[in-house]
Amino acid sequence: MISEFSLDAEPIKQNFPRRNRLISGLSLGTLVVEAARNSGALITADFALEQGRDVFALPGKIDAGNSFGTNELIKQGAKLVTSAEDILQEFNLKAASPAKTDGVDARESLSYGPQEKILYEMINEKPVLLDDMIRETNLSVPVASDILLRLQLKKLIKQLPGKQFIRN
Repeated sequence: MISEFSLDAEPIKQNFPRRNRLISGLSLGTLVVEAARNSGALITADFALEQGRDVFALPGKIDAGNSFGTNELIKQGAKLVTSAEDILQEFNLKAASPAKTDGVDARESLSYGPQEKILYEMINEKPVLLDDMIRETNLSVPVASDILLRLQLKKLIKQLPGKQFIRN
């Protein structure tokens, strides 16, 4: 763990930008999934730009307050992201494909956290909207997006236009 603060420092709001400056500096890029007009995520994106890092943004509904920041970043030149592959391609990386063990697809033996399992089981061959998954699970957008990104990186699901997801 790297921090400018002592271990007993309280997690107070005004320290988050300093923490996020370190995180963006240690990262190849920063992905902003959701950001209101004065969001701390926008401060982190500014740090990333100052540090010469790539900034990625997930577009959102134009009438949603938490989409203002991501949509504005895209207008200013952030790289639009619609799937995990967009980021992997930017860094010339390949997603790990599921391995086979004794003829069994590794997808069958992957361990899931409880939330990851719930979302994965909601997704099938028919496209499922992100908004519907959030409504049914009561997960926040950032938590659901993180889980869906992990499932995409495992090549278990893929994202379609319109924030829809299907199984691979």
